[in-house]
Amino acid sequence: MRIADSFRVVKLSEQDFASLSGQWDHLLERSQADPLFMSWSWLYTWWECWGAALELELVLLAAYDQAGVLLGLGPFFRHCHRTPVGISVSRLHLIGNAWRIQSTVRTEYCGLIVDQKQATEVRMALFEALLKEAWDELVLCDLGHSENEHWRKLVLPGKGLIRVPRTRDSGIRIDTRPSFPQWLKGLGKNTRLKLYNRRNYLEKKGQLFHGRLDSKAMGQFLQRLNSFHERRWGKPCFDDLAIQFHRGLVNRLHGHAGDIVLSEICFDGQCVAVQYDIRAGATMYNIQAGFMESFDNKVALGTLHLGYLIEDSFTDPGVENYDLLAGYGKNTFYKSHLNGLPVNFYTLQIARRPLLRFMYQCQALLPQSWRKGLNRIFRL
Repeated sequence: MRIADSFRVVKLSEQDFASLSGQWDHLLERSQADPLFMSWSWLYTWWECWGAALELELVLLAAYDQAGVLLGLGPFFRHCHRTPVGISVSRLHLIGNAWRIQSTVRTEYCGLIVDQKQATEVRMALFEALLKEAWDELVLCDLGHSENEHWRKLVLPGKGLIRVPRTRDSGIRIDTRPSFPQWLKGLGKNTRLKLYNRRNYLEKKGQLFHGRLDSKAMGQFLQRLNSFHERRWGKPCFDDLAIQFHRGLVNRLHGHAGDIVLSEICFDGQCVAVQYDIRAGATMYNIQAGFMESFDNKVALGTLHLGYLIEDSFTDPGVENYDLLAGYGKNTFYKSHLNGLPVNFYTLQIARRPLLRFMYQCQALLPQSWRKGLNRIFRL
């Protein structure tokens, strides 16, 4: 008996997607998939905001056992485009990122959601079902290390597929199970000053306050976050669709799959920094932050604010990790100084169409800068 014959794999409709919340998150609890980014709340809200806006076609694969129990999910969408040289390309993407289509909120730790007890078999069943779909390329954004390894094992020679590595990004995850003083002691002197000791400096200068806001204030909070970003970066942090996403997410996550944590720092009654975190499972995720850049040349407000939230995570017995996610600072990779474990994120393509496989194999012989330039020009 083939592996796929042990399971029933079906393609779900948008109506099915909308009503799948309970089964989805029950499966998520039995899987090793990320409890925030692979949750129904995150992915359905993403689809609700960008699915129709970007004219995407849902390809949501679900694997059930003979008793009808949901054992696996492959959350994909299809997007077709024509390259500047006239080549039509049909791509399947994991829901949560619109790579080479449009910027959206970033979804990390992407991948399949499978029951741990039958992970290998369910993955193979979903992969076989995926091969029956019509596509030229499969785009897998921001895979964690283990998920990247799973796909490496699935895409074997002889199946008419090639893997095309695209990017590798880095983040940092802090283990918050030891004591906060112990972690703080392990930091470099300058990092400890910015993250913690500057509190004393500000407390002597004026009234320093750090506190949390009610999630009902999400709209006003996002406006303030955007305002800080416009002053620092010249553009808002979130556009209208991203604001719609986060406002929808707060309603779905609250008391369900996670908790929204909105915090602010005020100095002499004026808000000078805000930070947006989400707790899901045993992890606190650092989503976004904004601050008054010209506040005081002795104080790195963003790092100082981060220190409060990290300390809170150490003192919360339900939190085991503080995840700083992917991305670099404005000038340096400041996260690397925070005494955490490095995390890598991988983006890759799987090409099936012979013409595209030939093009990528030829590209592999070129210098990396040439490959990037050609892919950008031809949207490959």
